[in-house]
Amino acid sequence: MTVYAHVGHWLVSMVYAAPALLLAGALIVSTIRQKRRDAERRAAAAEAGGSPAATAPAPGAPEPPPAAD
Repeated sequence: MTVYAHVGHWLVSMVYAAPALLLAGALIVSTIRQKRRDAERRAAAAEAGGSPAATAPAPGAPEPPPAAD
C-alpha cells in the first residue's frame, strides 16, 4: 500500500523549490519576449529595406561619438 505525505510535507518542499521555479519561469518568459522583439525588429528592417544591424545598435552597445563640426 502506498502512503502519501500530507499537505504539510508538500508545502515545505514547495517553499524550498519556489525560488528556483520562479527564476526558471522568469528566464523562459524573458527569452520568449526577446525572441519576439528580435523577430519584430528583423521584420521592420526587411520592410524598410535595410539590415537589422544597420537599423538598431546591439543592446548594451556604447553610444557613437558625436560628429565633429
